Amino acid sequence: MASRLTTTALSFLTYLLILSSFSSSTTIHPSNSDKVSLALYYESLCPYSANFIVNYLDKLVEDDDLLSIVDLYLSPWGNAKIRGNGTFVCQHGPYECLLNTVEACAIHAWPKLEDHFPFVYCVEKLVYERKYPEWESCFEELGLDPKPVSECFTGGYGNELELEYAAETNALQPPHKYVPWVVVDGQPLYEDYEDFITYICKAYKGTATPKACNKQSRHSIPRAKAKSIPPVCYRDTIVSTLLESIRSATSLWMHTQLSACLKLFPPLFSTEHYLSMTIYYLMTLCCDCGIGIWLDDKLPLLHALDMVLYTVALSVSPTSGIFCLSLILVKATIH
Repeated sequence: MASRLTTTALSFLTYLLILSSFSSSTTIHPSNSDKVSLALYYESLCPYSANFIVNYLDKLVEDDDLLSIVDLYLSPWGNAKIRGNGTFVCQHGPYECLLNTVEACAIHAWPKLEDHFPFVYCVEKLVYERKYPEWESCFEELGLDPKPVSECFTGGYGNELELEYAAETNALQPPHKYVPWVVVDGQPLYEDYEDFITYICKAYKGTATPKACNKQSRHSIPRAKAKSIPPVCYRDTIVSTLLESIRSATSLWMHTQLSACLKLFPPLFSTEHYLSMTIYYLMTLCCDCGIGIWLDDKLPLLHALDMVLYTVALSVSPTSGIFCLSLILVKATIH
């Protein structure tokens, strides 16, 4: 107990030291040469952050000419808060804290933008499609070794990274009001964040003007005629209703338990997709009070042998065994 309190105190002290260092610095992320700095402060499960990364920011990353004048920085913390005991509270529940940390670890493991952005994009695309429990499939899809990221967020270093992002986000001047919070050369874009390319082009002082900037100059939207404020996740708005919090916590717990089942008896699950879909459907059953659950016809039913094997699992790992057994009973009831 004393050791745990000491660790918590040290973590909080580290946060305060990091915060003071950011507060005393006027330039958090200096740009390279003539490059324009572009910083995105976001949280993983905010649907508007996911929308911005998938449908807007990706266009920048895909344009090598435009990207050559930009120093892009991602900060996965957003509207999360730190409790007095040093633990994190995320706006969209525990699963958001997990994915924030996972993305922080990915950025640390693969520092180059061309290495970590595809992973962040992949995860956020799943968030955008409401399939985020399948986030681990991004490793296989991109041909990445999951070990450095897994060791980072399971070993505790991910929490240290998140403390750095928290201090940095909380030191922003002016303070961020919502996410996605987009900053170009130190200036927040507020409601114009979707038009970030126009601001990049205006801020660029170099001579090699990208083609995209020439297009922007011809099609730039006057501020007076700009569209209404895009959807955002406000900093002080409690969007995590009881149902959303239960959904997030249950999904995270199920992910942990089903992963344990998979390690005990890997032959029973044909693919990672099957595992992820099972998490999603059971989460729906538990968190939506049985309103609806739709099982893909392609998902194989667990046969009678599973009952015997999972009974063994019960003796090996009680928590995982009980969960694995209940999985069979739930599916049997449904069918």
